[in-house]
Amino acid sequence: MRKTPPPPELFDKICFVIHWGCVEIRRLIQEGRHDQAFDLADTVEHIPCYLPSWRDEFLAIIVDSFQRYQDKYENKVFDYVGLLLKNSLAYQNDYGKWRGNR
Repeated sequence: MRKTPPPPELFDKICFVIHWGCVEIRRLIQEGRHDQAFDLADTVEHIPCYLPSWRDEFLAIIVDSFQRYQDKYENKVFDYVGLLLKNSLAYQNDYGKWRGNR
């Protein structure tokens, strides 16, 4: 089976949610919200294993995992699901600066 990564913009979105997830985990630990930090770590930790041999169904798995996390915690700082599902134009407008694309 040929190994292929996700499409470039989706790869960028996935990298961003991994990055932001790590930032949020650090903040949650500093605030003493360890259970939420553990749950977010569980949500993020499996994502890199999908990247080398991407299949379209992996996006639904990742989105579902973040949706379950977001449903559990109303005090979320960042809308992971919203970013992953954001259309290309809105994503580039809102987050293009993430990769210097502005």
